[in-house]
Amino acid sequence: MKSVPYANAIGSIMYFMVSTRHDIAYAVSCLSRYMANPGMPHWKAVKWLMRYLRGSVRTKSQLQNIVALSTTEAEYIAATEAVKKSIWLKGLLSEIGFLKEKVVVFSDSQSGIQWCKNPYHFIRKNMGKGVIDLEKIPSEFNPVDMGTKCLPVEILRSSLRILNIISKHD
Repeated sequence: MKSVPYANAIGSIMYFMVSTRHDIAYAVSCLSRYMANPGMPHWKAVKWLMRYLRGSVRTKSQLQNIVALSTTEAEYIAATEAVKKSIWLKGLLSEIGFLKEKVVVFSDSQSGIQWCKNPYHFIRKNMGKGVIDLEKIPSEFNPVDMGTKCLPVEILRSSLRILNIISKHD
């Protein structure tokens, strides 16, 4: 592993993460732990991450070829993207020994979750294989809601507490 440019690759990926791709921060954090003594599984994970980034940059520059006709459909599309990324991240973390159990993806859309129960949908197929699970998350436990909708004060405070922005006593 002495001839492998592990540290250089991690440095380049970190620069890319800080500049444009905050969504890979956790994967980069996990891989950075092995800078002093990386093994072959870690190098394979770095190469996998670089292939992912190369592929995602290519698709990010294209126009979307789908338009949602309803809120339910938009929620389903968002859940599908989250599941695809979760499956990829699970593969990466499983390969380097960090994750062995099923991944849970949360959605706040009951209608979107119901749509996913169709046996022909991508999400349902992966749920049936035991790869992922899709669960409803109520607003009081979903801090993302504060950035997407107007919330009552108590739910907003709950979101801020979950994110440790305010203390439990505020």
